[in-house]
Amino acid sequence: RNKPTFLLDTFRYTQDKILNTTIYWKCENRSCPRCAISYGTNPPSMKKSQNHDDDDEMKC
Repeated sequence: RNKPTFLLDTFRYTQDKILNTTIYWKCENRSCPRCAISYGTNPPSMKKSQNHDDDDEMKC
């Protein structure tokens, strides 16, 4: 869908939304609640642990 993406540990994240200088990224797998956040020009960071099988993950 022509949105920016990045790879982390073989998982692809797609740009979700931009608020001011904060960019929210969501996992390409729609059933996965994983997300990442980038601030300004800094690389994205993970919201919680990087385990995609963790049921306790928080949504961005």
